[in-house]
Amino acid sequence: MAEKKKPTTTKKTTTKAKASAVKRKKATTPKKAVVKKTVANKTTKKPVVRKTAPKVKNSPKFFNWSQWKDLFGQAVDCWKAIIGKFSLVLFISLGLQLVNFFLYSTSLSLVLGGQQGLENIVANLQVGTLPEAKIVALFLLITLGWMCICVLIALMSKVAFVGLIRNYVKGSQSSVKDLFFNEGFKRSGGYFWLGLKVALMIAWPFIIIAAVAFSTVSIDLTSFESAEPEVFFPPYVGLGLFLAMPLAFLYLVYMSVRLLFAMQLFVHTKSTAKMAFSKAWQLTKNSWWYVFCMWGLVVALLYGVNQLLFQASLIDPVVLIDAIDPEEQLGLVDLLAFLLSLFIFAPIAASFQYMLMLKVAKNQSVKL
Repeated sequence: MAEKKKPTTTKKTTTKAKASAVKRKKATTPKKAVVKKTVANKTTKKPVVRKTAPKVKNSPKFFNWSQWKDLFGQAVDCWKAIIGKFSLVLFISLGLQLVNFFLYSTSLSLVLGGQQGLENIVANLQVGTLPEAKIVALFLLITLGWMCICVLIALMSKVAFVGLIRNYVKGSQSSVKDLFFNEGFKRSGGYFWLGLKVALMIAWPFIIIAAVAFSTVSIDLTSFESAEPEVFFPPYVGLGLFLAMPLAFLYLVYMSVRLLFAMQLFVHTKSTAKMAFSKAWQLTKNSWWYVFCMWGLVVALLYGVNQLLFQASLIDPVVLIDAIDPEEQLGLVDLLAFLLSLFIFAPIAASFQYMLMLKVAKNQSVKL
């Protein structure tokens, strides 16, 4: 019986031998040092440096020449930008005042009976005869209405003037018609009451002094025939008035600076008169000397220019309107000074005052 052949295992043994040889070779060969690559940003944490905005140093709160020149340059730039609309507002206001005066004179002529009636009333007054009560009442009513309209037009123009500077600063656009007839008319009442409050706050010592003076004054009746009647005060009243006048003047200067920005703030913030008054009071609380020096230099400069023009007008060879007194004559220099003041000095001063208000608000960290 034949024997069974076993399956050949040569191939398997050879493959096992090769695998064992490879293992031995790997074991004998030295392992290469594995260098781990690490990313610096991931392995090592660097301190994060946060970028902060550079600190802006506030301008010093004391007066210096460079600040004044900078503000004056801004005021001149503002004047250049708004002079056209400023002139338009001025001409509109002047035209309305002329129309108002024409209506006033026409109404008086109708009430008084024309030129003949006016001459009769004047002749009766010269002989001590008063006109009828009805005519007097109509005359007073028409005159009061004319004065109210004059004040209204002036207030509307003031609001429009400051509104032009506000629009230049804020970069907004508004027509002259809107500034004058819309905003000017709506805010004229608040502007009037704020101006009245500021005026009374500043001038009340002088009102009291005047009341005391008129209540205690005694006039020499025999001196009325002379050009200058003699006025007498009791000794204690005269001494009191002499001491009170300098104090009242110092108070006037102090309060004028404290409330310098009230009218501008009323237009700038579009707030009520009460809020504008309190904001103006807050704005100059710790910066009185700064405002006094900055604004006082402008006042001194304009006063010096006006004095130079006045002295030049006394020797002006071109006389437009003659008069007995040389100081009452209207010359070419007087007309030039009036135009310079109207179209150059006044708007530049108003622009400087507005820029100074913004500067003080920045120094005082007051939000407007």
